[in-house]
Amino acid sequence: MRRLSAILFRLRRSRTRPALASLHDRCGCLRRIRSRPRPCRRGRAGRFRVDQRHHARTGCLAGDDPVTAHAHPSPDVPLDCASEQLHLSGRIQAHGALVAADLRDGRITYASANTAELIGARPDQLFDSPVLDIFAPREQQRLEQAIAETGYRPSSPDLYGMRPAAAFDGKTDVMLHRVGGQVVIEIERAHEDEQANLVPVLHASQTVGEATSVSEIEAAVASAVRALTGLDRAMVYLFHDDEHGEVVAEDRLPGLVEYLGHHFPASDIPLQARRIYTRQASRFIPDADEGDVAVIASPRMAGASLDLSGAALRSVSPFHLEYMRNMRTAASVSFSMADGSRLTRLVTCTSASPRWLSRARRRSCELLVRQARLQLAAAEQISRLNEAADRQSIRTRLRAAMHSAPAVADGLTSAPAELLALCRADGAAACADGQYRAVGAAPSEEAVRRLVGEIRAAHSAGAPWATDRLEPSTAEVLGAAGCLFVALGGPEDFVVWFRRDRPQQLRWLGDPHTHYTGSIHPRKSFDTWVERVSGSGASWTDADLQAAQLLVHDVESAQLGRAQAKLAHLSLHDPLTGLPNRRHLSSVMAAMLARATPSEPVAAIFIDLDRFKEVNDAYGHDAGDCVLREAARRIAEVIRARGDVVWRPDGENPPTVRLGGDEFVVLLPGADDEGAAQVADRIRQSLLEPIAIGPDLQLTIGAAVGVALAAEPAEPRDLLRRADAAMYEDKRRRPRPAQGFE
Repeated sequence: MRRLSAILFRLRRSRTRPALASLHDRCGCLRRIRSRPRPCRRGRAGRFRVDQRHHARTGCLAGDDPVTAHAHPSPDVPLDCASEQLHLSGRIQAHGALVAADLRDGRITYASANTAELIGARPDQLFDSPVLDIFAPREQQRLEQAIAETGYRPSSPDLYGMRPAAAFDGKTDVMLHRVGGQVVIEIERAHEDEQANLVPVLHASQTVGEATSVSEIEAAVASAVRALTGLDRAMVYLFHDDEHGEVVAEDRLPGLVEYLGHHFPASDIPLQARRIYTRQASRFIPDADEGDVAVIASPRMAGASLDLSGAALRSVSPFHLEYMRNMRTAASVSFSMADGSRLTRLVTCTSASPRWLSRARRRSCELLVRQARLQLAAAEQISRLNEAADRQSIRTRLRAAMHSAPAVADGLTSAPAELLALCRADGAAACADGQYRAVGAAPSEEAVRRLVGEIRAAHSAGAPWATDRLEPSTAEVLGAAGCLFVALGGPEDFVVWFRRDRPQQLRWLGDPHTHYTGSIHPRKSFDTWVERVSGSGASWTDADLQAAQLLVHDVESAQLGRAQAKLAHLSLHDPLTGLPNRRHLSSVMAAMLARATPSEPVAAIFIDLDRFKEVNDAYGHDAGDCVLREAARRIAEVIRARGDVVWRPDGENPPTVRLGGDEFVVLLPGADDEGAAQVADRIRQSLLEPIAIGPDLQLTIGAAVGVALAAEPAEPRDLLRRADAAMYEDKRRRPRPAQGFE
């Protein structure tokens, strides 16, 4: 059946070719007979790093042809396919016709040599006539409106079932677009039965719409497009960041070789072809052997070539035709998925025999692929948002750990799995406030610091720096293939993540490194060629770099928060003893006294060390500091051991405050006279114990202690004044110590 279909297709095309040849003779532009293209010089295009080398990629993948360099070269001109300038070739595929008209006066300026086949008039009969006249009167208004729409839209809606003005036994489908000051009208034979049958299209759309994940959508669109086109094979190509491609989905007839999972070099679809695909939704080649026809310029155009870059009928590159033959492909149709100016995916269908697809059916496939592109964009966005949410949760936990840990570096590495998961790494090392920590599969500290020094010397501070392929000697020392480095606020502070080598086996459609001789070189072999790739880790993504940069802010925030907390603590605490200071006492004491009642009084104990000035004079201020620290420790210890003291505390230990110099104050909420007196006596006894100043020196100093009680709200200064007076009374009653120290 496939062979019969091919024969019938070619017979249908051959019915009008004698007349066409005659027309070419009359117009003085006989159709060029192309010789079989010869292999061309290997060109440089996309690069793919393998085993620490860069390999050039060449060739043109099935699905489209280059369109922005040189016009079709003569077989004797040694050009490569990346330099072809097809948009100025002046030729279109023979299954359709083309005319162009000047937008200023609406008169025809260009016509393809085969217009007689589709609209019943030769080019020489069309030149300088109104473009509207090529169609029947009742069709002219539709055409005029469509031409007007091309002024504010990239292209107008297709016009289906248009009847030419000349006697003709069929209808045509029309496509329009503008280029410069010309409107280009492309004409194909209509197929009304396919236009009316929307059931397969709706079913295909529903199938694609039910897919949710990226892989499911890719598989669904491959299956749906092959079902709509009826071709032998449908593939979805994904273009990676380095521009090489991969077949990520495939639907094919039983018995065909599987291409799923195979890779192809970037230059199989050259840059100029990808640019065209970002502007055109599809590309159709019904028969690789049907040939092409010339686009003839009217005398008024003085031989100027028409820019065919936007034409669906644009002729096929001889390089690409040879590529199709090498791939045993007679027909193909491709549909693009672009993200702005970058081609991200390509859906390509191929057949071993010629196949015809109506314009309506191709438009249906374009719509389906556009639907899939939107679904893929949504699925990828959802995936990115979920990943971002996971990273945000990790950062939240790391921030909390950094704020609560004894040091920022400790908090950063307290949960190793979190720090590694933040940037999907195998190991990490961090240095914050001069403290170094490492987790996971991190190299030695010496190796890490040497690497950090090299990075700092070669790259300016600020943005994160990353590579998935370290120099081989460096990678061997580190035991890692890639790293992501980010500098923190301190001059020696940093975080660096490491990824191990990820050896891979890539399956290619033919050896991508094969060198060819001759002038043109579409690849000849598409047998699976396996390449072992090593020396690189998984690529760092923009999300990884952003997470690293955000962690810098988190670390700085933690450091700032700790610094602020330290300043706040210092403002309310004595740096020598660590006890709260006079400022802290004022705020706490005011709150306590505001709630004082006869049943819940507040006691204040005022303590003044004996002969402290003499200690400073006799032994120096270091000895005096030692006495103050030990006195503070003993007072606090007495308060902590208050179990047999009669009062009702309201929770935390009562505050012990260094008021200044050698004076201390203890507040006892809920203590009565008896309980407060017991605590005062214990403090007095504790301070009579000798204090060790050094290995050979002990001092006995003692202290005067006074107690005052508030059984109702009072001013803090009043209670302190009474406690101070009681302390002096205690000092007066006690015998004066003997001179000297024990």
